[in-house]
Formats: sequence, structure tokens, C-alpha cells
Amino acid sequence: MKFVSSALDNYRFTLVVITTVIILGVVSFFTMPRTEDPQLSFPINYIVALHPGTAPLDMEQMVVDPLEEAINEIDALKEIRTDIKDGLATFRVEFDYGTDPNEKYNELLAAVNAAKSRLPSDIAKLDVKKLSPTDVNIVQIALVSETASYRQLRLYAERFEKRLERISGIRRADVWGLPDQQVQITLDFDKIQHYGISLTDSYQVLVGEARNLSGGHVNTGARRLTVRTSGRYEDLQAIRNTLIRSKDGQPIYLKDVATIEFVDAEPRYIARFNGKRAVFVTAMQNEGISVFTVMPRIKKSLERLKQTLPDDVVAEIALDQSNSVATRLGGFFDNLIWGLSMVGLIVLLFMGLKNMFIIVITIPISVFIGFGLLDQSGFGIEQMSIVGLIVALGLLVDNAIVVTENITSKKDKGMKRQEAAKTGVMEVSWAVTSGTITTVLAFLPILWMQTNAGDFIRSLPVTVVFTLVASLFIALLFTPLFASLIYKFESKKRISKPVLGSVLLRRFAQGPYQLVLKCCMKYSKSFIFVSLLGFFASLSLFSSIGFSFMPKAENNRLLVNIKLPENASLRQTEQVLDRVENELKDIDFIEHYASNIGHGNPRIYYSETPTAEMPNRAQIFVQIEAANSHEFWDATQVLTERFRNFPLAEVTIKEFQQGTPIEAPIVVRLFGDDFEVLNEVSQTIERLVERTPHTTNVQNPLGDRKLDLKVSIDYERAAQLNLPVANIDAAVRMSLVGNYIGQYRDKYGDDFPIVIKLSKPSGATIPDISKIKVENVYGQLVPLMQVAKLELVTVAAHIQHYNTQRSSKITADVEKGHNVQAVTQQVHEQLKLLTLPDGVHYEIGGEQKSQGEAFRGFIKSIIIALFGIFTVLVFQFRSFSQPVIVFISIPFAISGAVLALYVTGYEFSFMAFLGVAGLIGIVVNNAIILIDSANGYHGGGHSKYQACLQASIGRLPPVILTTMTTIVSLFPVAMQGSLTWSPLAWVTIGGLAVSTLISLLLVPVLYSFFADKSVPISHSLKDA
Repeated sequence: MKFVSSALDNYRFTLVVITTVIILGVVSFFTMPRTEDPQLSFPINYIVALHPGTAPLDMEQMVVDPLEEAINEIDALKEIRTDIKDGLATFRVEFDYGTDPNEKYNELLAAVNAAKSRLPSDIAKLDVKKLSPTDVNIVQIALVSETASYRQLRLYAERFEKRLERISGIRRADVWGLPDQQVQITLDFDKIQHYGISLTDSYQVLVGEARNLSGGHVNTGARRLTVRTSGRYEDLQAIRNTLIRSKDGQPIYLKDVATIEFVDAEPRYIARFNGKRAVFVTAMQNEGISVFTVMPRIKKSLERLKQTLPDDVVAEIALDQSNSVATRLGGFFDNLIWGLSMVGLIVLLFMGLKNMFIIVITIPISVFIGFGLLDQSGFGIEQMSIVGLIVALGLLVDNAIVVTENITSKKDKGMKRQEAAKTGVMEVSWAVTSGTITTVLAFLPILWMQTNAGDFIRSLPVTVVFTLVASLFIALLFTPLFASLIYKFESKKRISKPVLGSVLLRRFAQGPYQLVLKCCMKYSKSFIFVSLLGFFASLSLFSSIGFSFMPKAENNRLLVNIKLPENASLRQTEQVLDRVENELKDIDFIEHYASNIGHGNPRIYYSETPTAEMPNRAQIFVQIEAANSHEFWDATQVLTERFRNFPLAEVTIKEFQQGTPIEAPIVVRLFGDDFEVLNEVSQTIERLVERTPHTTNVQNPLGDRKLDLKVSIDYERAAQLNLPVANIDAAVRMSLVGNYIGQYRDKYGDDFPIVIKLSKPSGATIPDISKIKVENVYGQLVPLMQVAKLELVTVAAHIQHYNTQRSSKITADVEKGHNVQAVTQQVHEQLKLLTLPDGVHYEIGGEQKSQGEAFRGFIKSIIIALFGIFTVLVFQFRSFSQPVIVFISIPFAISGAVLALYVTGYEFSFMAFLGVAGLIGIVVNNAIILIDSANGYHGGGHSKYQACLQASIGRLPPVILTTMTTIVSLFPVAMQGSLTWSPLAWVTIGGLAVSTLISLLLVPVLYSFFADKSVPISHSLKDA
């Protein structure tokens, strides 16, 4: 390669360039952003609509249908998933991959705003939020007190919230667990009955007074003035003095029949920390900022807050994301140090002290240059880039060993150190470059994944590619220069003794290995047949190991989800939570836990979104103390078993999941318009899934039922009494939950809702409701019981839509240690045997569907990558048959990976696939160098047989060394038992063990059996 030759001739300039690049890489490492998750946005949004006291069927008609109709008109809409419960509707709106998330969010916001006129005027909440990994809290702080009032906790929490938002690098801070504040107008039931005032009277008067309308403009010569006729209330006294009506000439003001005060609303969300009442304060960081830069500022602000807190209020850190990032980064550097140590030891034993220095120093240099390239490309240090670095560690050393071994060989033959360095690197430069390019191409299918999952893991293949390119750059330019410098200090008088390990390898190569190779070459057809037999035998193991997509996060955090019957109140849920917390507090491996009653925990992981307000649900975030994946898995199992048959509620343990969010590992979605038929079929499928082996936590929300109090209106009687149905509905609603009438703005410019309700603290009782009077069109009060009757009915507690169509979703988890795909297939086979009613059909979702979507177009990318590898090999060897030999060797190496997964019990996950990609690079690299060397001997006059024999014997030491260093450096990673790291490591270890035999036996046999009789001169020979 002329480039390499020129760079070595101008070594001073080359050293300056290399030094500059290394320094830039080191600077990038210390300055580039560090986060737990990749920083990107998905075209996924959530809408939460809250209308308390509205039954699911009414929510569907009044809220969901108008919103879905508006949303469905947006272009590039992929899917809408809607969950409808009592007073609550949540929408998950996803757009096609490749659309601009911000643009689609704005379009969705516009559609929701356009639909507001068709929604109930007193809807309590309508929020639209983007799902983005950047909207994850990096810290969760609990202000804990059993005695302080919520008013006091609010003061300290909001003060700290404002401090956090002023910190550079903090994008947003939030307070969780405080009751909402509102202006509450509490009507005295007896007084309004005494004065003959209807609930509708009070409501309509107050709505009119609270409405903020513009009076227009008037011109006064040079000025144009805005006319204000009325507006929102500006103080509580104005509300108290609102005139309701006159009776016998005497005005009746609101203060005569109601209490008006600024209060905390009835709690819908209660927070606790380690069993004690608390309020949470969370913060999100800006994109492109390192968590290690922001967290010290947060902790400094927290210390200042602690100095102002009274003795009965304590501030505790429930979550510190920097700990997770530090653990992952620390794990990488532990592996790097171990790898350097093992590479150094092995190279020392087999190549000597000087060669050890030459090879070992290339690894951290390549890593730091990789950091520099990663930083310049806009990526940071996060979990996916760290995985890429772990993968790259197993590949970095190959180029350095090959180049250094060849330089040493030239020097041992009597060349001067400068000549040996230049000749040695030039001789293998094309082979090393081709090997690196083919390895890079093996990762291109992952790099080209055009899906949300592909965007999420993009930094992983980019990291591998950059680090490999850096290792090639260092091997071709730095290694020969450094080798020449190291060899300069050798004594010219003293003849260096051969290294013992090198001597043993040479003896093995020229002895037992040569005999075995000759035997294999002699019986080449039989050996190829036996190899094929072993390969096809390994393929049969695929069905046993199974497949999976992304592993669990294994970040020492868990969620405990608690579900009570649908009619359960917040107080009942809190009582059950007390029992669950009593179980948790005695468990040694739990560091702390944060409880959320009526709401999900604030978002602390990118693939998990908090559940909306539901009085019958609770969620506990648990921080586990575990030194490794084995301990964490044991902790998960202990908690799962402890709560498996919990008597008071359904308690499930959930681990955080890597990758893009999925609904559940197994999802069966039913479609049909008839609600009762859909419910009946869903229960049948629920039982089917429960009977399937290894399924757990089977959920069928459509099967949930609740008891409702139905006001059955006699429409004929109401018409006779001139009583509009709308008046009846309004009166009943106010009796139960109250009505929103407008906004109150305080002197600081903050808006608070004004709510009118009856005096009963938790809504009126049944006898009180029966006393309600409703105003007819003539202003006469009609007792509710004259036109309606009350009855208890059992109704659906949950309705679901998928793409605006009624549906039912049956979900299930899979027991730990069992394959999701295999269990899903069992469910699918049983579903095929069902006879479904007309108009009902199903589809399979969950992890199986996510895999299909994530790897959409993946086969095409693999074909392109393989064609690219073949093209590089043809260019390298100027032959068609020799690239075929290299390609034939690849599947045999993969069989070793399959065998390793089978023995260790891991599934063929996405992480295992990464190991296969790296393995392909190593196998191809070894085959290229061996064939290139054989071509050199053949081109020098040796027969094809002798050329193959000599090349194999000569290449055995570097092949053995690269295999040993990679296996030993990855062994601790494999033994961690991690679902993320271990499959990757075992695939590489098992694949290398087999690929070594392939490289040293099968490739020479295939070369002697299939290679062209007239071997063309390769690029490396031509340049040498």
C-alpha cells in the first residue's frame, strides 16, 4: 500500500498526526456527554384525557371517538392504541418511521385542539406528550415527613423545583405526589334546598361569571383601546359575592349557600418513601450534557435545601442515574484492564516483553481514537456505545498481533529494524485492511436498520466501526514505528533468545499440527464431509436455544405493580400497599423503595412510561443491592415468589426492558364491533393463554367488571315535566364529583381551577342523591326521583381501541429461563384451532411483532453486506474461487456459536447476533491472511500443496494468539451471567474455538481442494 509506505517514510509527520488524533480522543473522552440511554426521539406520543365520574362507555362516546376521528386524519399515522377506563382515556399515537417527531407532535397537538369543541366543556385534563428517551428523569428526590402538612411539603418541594430549573444543564424539574390546588365552592345541600336553588342554577351563574370574553376595541383618536366587560375571577371575595338569585326581593349570594376556599383537592396520588409519606422532586437533563456534569450541581443544591429543612422533614435520593452510568462505564474499563492484562500476559509468554509493549499499547490508543470519532459524529457515552466498545475489545488486538508477528519474523531473519518494520507491515497491509473492511461490513446490516429500534442501537455499530478503523490506522502506521523504536534498544552484540512460548508454538506447528493437517489434506473429501455433518448437526440445535430480541436491562431496579379490583378506592389501595411495604422492609437486598398510590412512578427508564391516575393501582420503584447479574436475578425470583399468591391484590414484579417499548412479551389482540361477543371470546383466549406452559401474569382488561350506580331516566316522564336530560346529567354529576366552572388567577399569575361540588366530602350518598332537585325549562324544581330511579349494575371496567376499532388485548409474560418465541408459537398453534364468531379476528403482537418490525429490511441489508464482503475479497485475491473458500468457512464458525449458546442455556438474542457479526470478522480475517500467505508461497514457486502447508504452519502462531487473547479477555464477561453481556461473550468464545479449527484445518483443505491451479498475484504480493 503506497499510503502506508509514504507514511512510514515521513515518520515525523505521521507521529505528529497520530499524537494529535490521540490527544483529541482523550479530550473527547473527558468532555463528551454521558447518559444512561441514547439521546433521540421516537415518533410516538401519548394523550391523557381525564373526565372524573364518567363511565367507560360514556368516555368512549364523549371523549375517545371525537379525538380518534381528529387524530386519524393526520398523515403517516402508523397506529392508535386507546385504553378507556372510568373517567380516564389514554392514547398511544405512533407515526411511521422516518417522520419528524417534532412536526408530528405539533400536528397531533393541532388535531387535539381542533377536537376540543366536541369534547365535554368540563374535561379536567387533556395532555399531549412526546415519548422520548430524553424525557427520562436523571434524579428522583424524596422529601419525607410523617408530621409536616402538605402545605409545608409543597413549600419546600416547589422551592427546590425552582432551584433545580435554574441549574445549567437541567431542562425541566417536576413535583410529584402533591394534591392539586383549586378554588373549591362547596354548596351546602340543606341551604340550597331551603332557598329553592337548583344545582343547575348555581352552576350556570358561576360559569357565566368566570367566562373571560373580550369586549372588542374602540378608537379614541390616536389610540385604540381594548374593552373589558367581564373576566375570570381575580380574588376569592369576588367569588363569594356572586349573586345567585333573589328571593322575596332579597339577594342571595354564593357565600350564603356555599363555602369558598383555596384548598388542596382530594388526593388522587399519594407518594411514600420507605413506607413514609413523601413528595418526589425529579429533574431531566438537557440533551448533549453529561450526567456527571449535572449531578454534582444537583447534589450541591440538595445540600443547601437540607440546611433549610425542619427536623421533621428529610430529603433522600431515591434515584441517581449517574450511578448506573458509572457502573456501566466502570464495567467497560474493568473489562479493558482485564483484557490488557491478559493480552499482555499471553503476548509476553509467546512473543516476548518488547512485543508485549508494542501490542498492548495499541488497544487503549485505538479506544481513545474511537471515542474521538464517536464524539465528532454526535454520539455520547451511553449503554449502547458501551456495548459497542465491549464488542470491539474482542476485535482490536488482531491487527496489532498480525502486524507485530510479521515484523518480528522479518527481524529474526536478519533484516534491520527499520527494514523489518516497513517490510513486515507492507507484506500484510492489504490482508489486514481487507480483514478490517470485511469486519466493518459485517456490522453494516445493524447500522442500516431503518426502524426505531435501529435508531436506538445506532451508536453500537458506529462505535465498533470507528474503533476497528482506529485499530487499523494504528496497526499500519503506529505499530511499525513503535516497533522500530523498541527494537532500537536491543543489544547488537547479544543474540536474543527465542521466547519459550514461541518455541513451543513453532514445535507444535511443525510437529502435531503438520501431521494432522497433512492427514486432513490427504483425506480432504472425508474431512469436508465430516465438517458438513457437524455443521448440519449444530443447525438442529437452533430450535432448542430459541430466539429473543432485546434483553432485560439488569440495572438493579425493579417495579412492583399492584392491582386491586376496579371499584377499589384510593384508601383501599393504600391499605394494601401497607401490607406490601411490610413485606419489602424486611428484605436485606433492598436498598430503598419509592411507593406511588393511584399513579405510576415518575419516568426513570426510557422504555417505561408512568401509568396514569387510577385509584385501584399502585406502583413501587425498588432499588436492589446486587453485585452482579446472578444476584439481581436471585433477588427478582425471591420477590416474584413472595408475591405470587398475595391474597389482597394482584402483585407482579416487572424488570426494566432494553430496546424500544413493547406492550408485553406475548400479546393477542382481538377485533370485533359487538362488545359482548368480544368479551366472551377474550375470556376464552385468556384461559387458553393461562393453560399454555410457561406463561405468567396473564392479563385481560376487557374481562374486568365493576359495579356502577345507574340513574335510569324515564324519558317520557321527563318530557312531560319539561325537564331536559342535560339538566339531569349536570345535577347528578355535581352531586358525585363536582363541576369545573373556570379559572382563578392569583396575584402571581398562576391559574387554578374553580370547582363547584356538594358538601359531602366524597360525593353524595345514595339517600342524598335521591333528594336532588332538577330545574325544568320554567324554573320549577323537580325531584330527581320523579323522573328516574337508581339501580346497581355490573358493567365493563375497561374498553380498548386499536386504530379506532374496538378491540381486546390479552397479554402475558414468559417465565424466566424460557423462550418467548417458543411460548408465543404454542399460543399461536392453539389459536388456530379456535372457531371465532363472524366479525371477530385476531393478530399476534408483543415481542414477536416487535422483532419483525425492528428487523424490517434486515435481510436485504445482510445480502448487500455479504456482497460487499465478497467484492472486497475478489479485489484482494483477484479470484472468484478463493473468496468462495472464505465464505464457506463462515457458517462452520457460526455452528460453534450455536453450540456455545446451547451448552450455556442462553437464547439467540440481539446481543448474541452482535457476537456473530464480530465472529464473522475474525474468521474472515484469519482466512484472508492464511490464503494471502499461501498465494505468496505459491507465487514464489511452491506447489499448491506445499504453499498451503507452509502458509498454515506459518500462520498458526498469530491465529492461536488472537484466539487465546480474545477468549481470555472475554471470559470474565461471559461468566457474569448477564443477559446483555454473556450471550455476546459466549458466542464469540464458542465461535472462536470452532473457527480456529476452521482457519487452521478446513480453510487449508478447501484451498488445496478448490483453489485455482494458477494463483494470481494478490495485492499484498504485488505491493511487497
